[in-house]
Amino acid sequence: MSELVSNSLKLFQQMQESKGHFYYAGEGAAGNKRRKELAKKLHALGLR
Repeated sequence: MSELVSNSLKLFQQMQESKGHFYYAGEGAAGNKRRKELAKKLHALGLR
C-alpha cells in the first residue's frame, strides 16, 4: 500500500473519531466547547 493511501486512511479514521487533525473540527456542542477551550488557552498564553 502506498504512503498516500495509508495516510489517507489514517486521516479518514481521525475525521470519523474527531481526533488528531480533526479534533477541533467537530460540529455541535462538543466542537464548540473544544474551540472555546483552545481560544481560552491561547489567550492565556498571550496570543491576541
